[in-house]
Parts: sequence; C-alpha cells; structure tokens
Amino acid sequence: GDVVKMVIPNYKPKSYSMSALREHEFDITFKVYPNGRASGYLDRLKVGDETGTFGMSAGRRRNPGKYVGIIVYGVGITEGLPVAQAELEKGTAEEVTLLWASRTM
Repeated sequence: GDVVKMVIPNYKPKSYSMSALREHEFDITFKVYPNGRASGYLDRLKVGDETGTFGMSAGRRRNPGKYVGIIVYGVGITEGLPVAQAELEKGTAEEVTLLWASRTM
C-alpha cells in the first residue's frame, strides 16, 4: 500500500499507488485521461526520462491497536484502498474500516 506523489510541472503533485517496488525504483499504474494534465504528462515520459517524486510512505508506521480506521474522500480512495488492503494482509488488526465519501454534482 505504498503511495508516492509525482511532481507534475506547472500543476499540483498527484498521488499514485505503487504497483511494484524494487530497490532504487518503483512502478505506478495510472489511467490516461483525454486532456489530462497529470496523466498526459506521465504518458509522454519516455524510458530513461526523470521526474520528481516525494512522499514515499514506506517508512510510515501506524499506532498499535486492534482497530484501524481510514477516512478518504474523492480520489483519495486511490491511496486508502491499498493501505486498507495492506492492513488486512498483515493480520495485526481485528477490524479495518475504510470510509469513503464522494460528491457528484
């Protein structure tokens, strides 16, 4: 459930879940949206190109306890779902609750 923020030039950083993590490198999987600033920029990168990243959460630890509560909204589900799944796979919590809110207009 590791998440990384990708630096998108002239736009805000975007969070993506890592689909693979190896020493000194990682993969992300993303959907390319028509006219999407972030996905379009990442889609135009070629093998060997570099871009900025930050916020790799591999070193984060949660407080010990039997219950895990995760609250996310909107596209935050991209980060919340892998974290909830990782908690379930660890098996140290009795209960994992993921609350997701979304608003459509």
